Amino acid sequence: MKRLSIALWALIIVLGLGDVANASGVFNYQGHLNRDGHSFTGTADFYFAIYRKDGSTDTFLWVNDDGDLSVLPPSSGVPVDVDEGRFSLEIGDTSLPNMSALPAAIFEDDAQLFMRVWVDAGDGVQQLSPDKRVHLGPGFGYGDEDVLTIYVDGISGDDLNSGLRPNRAKKTIQGGIDALPPVIHGEAIVQIADGIYEEGVAIHSVTLTGNLASLTIQKNPGTPGDVVLQPGSSGETTGLDIAGTDRPITITGLTVQGFSFAGVQISRSSVDLEDCTIKDNLGATGWGIYALRGASASLKNCTLDNNHMGIYADHFCDIGLYDTTISNSEDTGVYARFSTVLHTNTATIQNSGGDGIYLWMNSNADLRYTTLQGNAGAGLRGTKQSCAMLIEVDSIQNGIGIWSDRGSYLFLGNDSHSISNNTLGLRAIHRSTIEYYGGSVTISGNGTNSEEDSTSVILVN
Repeated sequence: MKRLSIALWALIIVLGLGDVANASGVFNYQGHLNRDGHSFTGTADFYFAIYRKDGSTDTFLWVNDDGDLSVLPPSSGVPVDVDEGRFSLEIGDTSLPNMSALPAAIFEDDAQLFMRVWVDAGDGVQQLSPDKRVHLGPGFGYGDEDVLTIYVDGISGDDLNSGLRPNRAKKTIQGGIDALPPVIHGEAIVQIADGIYEEGVAIHSVTLTGNLASLTIQKNPGTPGDVVLQPGSSGETTGLDIAGTDRPITITGLTVQGFSFAGVQISRSSVDLEDCTIKDNLGATGWGIYALRGASASLKNCTLDNNHMGIYADHFCDIGLYDTTISNSEDTGVYARFSTVLHTNTATIQNSGGDGIYLWMNSNADLRYTTLQGNAGAGLRGTKQSCAMLIEVDSIQNGIGIWSDRGSYLFLGNDSHSISNNTLGLRAIHRSTIEYYGGSVTISGNGTNSEEDSTSVILVN
């Protein structure tokens, strides 16, 4: 009998949510087949079995021909073309002769799984040695309409667990993120148990593909406690670092606190933050949220409190504040610069050490039903060709109510506005404009109601 050997190039994982229509996954098996020391060319029959190792016991879970698990090697092999020793095939690809589907359930436990391989290259069936370890991520075999949930529990979890059940939870939030498949086709959830998590979390290059694809990172909705993310002994400077996600991801119910650079950093990504608290992120920067490079962030029912800046958005970002409050920022509540767009609806920005909202360099704002109160600088300041539309905005008890500077245009729509109890109500300087309807705006109780220089104008319709 000729002697066979295989040099395996790699056990390459090809996985995702719904890689094949029957909701079973596949993985690639490739290598180099030698017969009697020479590269083999022709058709060889491969036989495969996957088993779980329990101590000294091997429990077989799958065979390629879907036959009797006690019959080894399997009765029927998979014919594979081999060219000068090189071969490649997809384990679990049911379009291949004598290849059965891989059930996702066999990969859900944390057990050690191995694959045993036999080959017949014309000289009888021979078993290859050693058996190869098989490790596929938790997303393996989930279909487009399935929900993949990764559980995280900082008390009882272990990052060596699969994360697929509450009693097999990951320990860290990063462990939960790392357990996600690289491409998500269906609904994916990272569900975090109540507790304090001392770590920084990187969410990078998540790919969502298909109409049903989504990713949600959330506290356990069934428990009343908090999920708190804060720096640990390693001195992490950023809480959530989100970069390169091609579709919006949702983060719900987290408290992010105490980081010296940013509570949440978003770059080239889109994020929906819901019911989150971002606080006490202080330092030379200390941004509650730092958005850059075209990032998009939508905040719904969120609280940002006692950060150096509430939000710092730089270069072509899109920021939305809905039912959200930004309070007690050491510097500016929201600083939008370099063509950033800000939308607010039922928002409050108050008690900032600087401006409530500062628009800089061609940035724009659509502010609706918003209160700007108690900010040491301006309630709203626009400078360097920035523009804003205001609908039912109250700017009260600030240093300056509304400030237009350096070619900016700020328009108070024909709705109810109150510009009151500020040191200065309206200021327009350096070729700038403020326009409003006299019957819709109440300007009263200010130290000075309005101020404009010779190059600027405050228009009353």
